[in-house]
Amino acid sequence: MVERRKVLQKSVKYEGVFDSKELFRLITDYQISKGFDLDEKKVEEYNRNGKKTVNWISEAPYKISDYVETKMQMFVGYTNLKDKVIELDGKKKNMKEGNVTISITRWIETDYEKKWEGSAWKWFFRIFAEKVLIKARLEEGQESITKNVNELYSLISKFFNVGR
Repeated sequence: MVERRKVLQKSVKYEGVFDSKELFRLITDYQISKGFDLDEKKVEEYNRNGKKTVNWISEAPYKISDYVETKMQMFVGYTNLKDKVIELDGKKKNMKEGNVTISITRWIETDYEKKWEGSAWKWFFRIFAEKVLIKARLEEGQESITKNVNELYSLISKFFNVGR
């Protein structure tokens, strides 16, 4: 049975004017640069009273080994979204205005290929291996996960100029 553990979750909230294309590019470029596969799970778009709501959910898996895989789940939600044209350095630029909520969640999954299912012996050996044989590798994977989430969180916070 696949065991899934949440390692870390961080969120950013912002209200104001922003470039949604640049935000999307920032997130996907980061994930690609770190070797993640991108898997867009869901995109929903609603339009009420001229204000748009968009929810984008993606999952970026990364294989550590044939037994351990990590996943970075991204939720980006836009509410009260309106088009806005601003002048920047003497040029008009199309931007968005509204509320943004971004949540980054990292998971670690063991036996994601379900190779260690089927008998009590396989289950026992799997638990033993996790507790004794590959414990250091799992801890190393969790440290790497934490570093990745913190880096992406920092990039997004800087993009929105949050915390300054």
